[in-house]
Amino acid sequence: SKGAPFDVEIRVRVECGDYRWFRLRGDSTRDTRGRAVRMAGSLTDVTDRREAQDALRASEERLLLSLSAAGIGCWDLAVADGTMRADVRARALLMIRDGVSAAGLVDFLRSVHPEDRDRVTAVFLDSLQGGPPFSTEFRVVGDGVTRFVGARGNTLLDDAGRPTRMLGVLWDVTEAR
Repeated sequence: SKGAPFDVEIRVRVECGDYRWFRLRGDSTRDTRGRAVRMAGSLTDVTDRREAQDALRASEERLLLSLSAAGIGCWDLAVADGTMRADVRARALLMIRDGVSAAGLVDFLRSVHPEDRDRVTAVFLDSLQGGPPFSTEFRVVGDGVTRFVGARGNTLLDDAGRPTRMLGVLWDVTEAR
């Protein structure tokens, strides 16, 4: 019968005294009494991957703390389907209800004050059509509240020069007005 396969990562002190991470994967074949009669497995050094993951996690943590301290929200628009992902701060600034992590560009533009909507749409379209990175301010309305929001962003193009994503940041500029 087969034993229970395993796949674990372990930290091992190697001969030179350093510690390394290894991925240990294997399986066994057992006899009728449940004793292992054959085992096969592999041991792979995954230290570099673990260190890269740790560095990425630390970098992301610094970025999130910095954005939070500055009151900046981030968003990412997938051009192909118009889906916009926005973090908690960006959703709050745009007055998009809690629990909505993906909204469309239409939802975003709907939150822009009607008197600013055409201008903001033109700024976005210019960037989507290969224009320069944008920087603008506009009013957002929701629940009887009007807020002034600053926005900066850039469009990413594929190798053929077609827009694939638009990434940007938002922050509250109401008090500066």
